[in-house]
This record gives sequence, C-alpha cells and structure tokens, in this order.
Amino acid sequence: MSITFDYTISKITVNGLEASSITKPGGTGDEILLGDGTTTSLAALSTVFSIEELEDVNVVGAPQNGQVLVYNGNNSQWELGNNGPSLFLQATEPTNWSVGDFWIKT
Repeated sequence: MSITFDYTISKITVNGLEASSITKPGGTGDEILLGDGTTTSLAALSTVFSIEELEDVNVVGAPQNGQVLVYNGNNSQWELGNNGPSLFLQATEPTNWSVGDFWIKT
C-alpha cells in the first residue's frame, strides 16, 4: 500500500489524528482546505445569518432588553418573550398564561 500526498505536512499524528499544519500548494493566506481537497476563501464563508432565518423562529418587532426566545407549543414556534414570570393585576383571568405566571384578581 502506498500513500501519495500533494500537500505540505508539518506534523501529523495518525492514531491521535493531530495535524499542526497541512497546506495545499498554490493556496493563499485567506483560503481554507475543505474535506474534499479543494480550497475556498474565508470571505466566501463569512455570511451573516439572522436567527429569523430559522424556520421555527417567529420574531415580530425588535427584541427589547431582557427578552428571550420562548417556545410556543401551540404553534411550534420560538417567539420573543419576557425573562421570568408575569404578574397580572386584573379582574378577569388572563388569556395568555405562561408557566410561573401569577394572577391577582382585583
């Protein structure tokens, strides 16, 4: 069995799978080596994503200080919510209860 490398290898450990540096000839300083042996620019990978791009996250409006994502099992979506329980001071029972909320009938 023979192994041929078209790369410059500075250090390699087979059983521990440690590699200090593996470079491909002709690569530039801003390129990375992909698993299939090709290279790509780091700039091509630096796409900015928004949490709203996730299909099960529903963010309406701008998040306020202290808000968190809360899972709504009724619609299987993550939504903006408050961090901690709510206190309802009202005559009628609240319709939007969450676990840990308090209602004081006034």
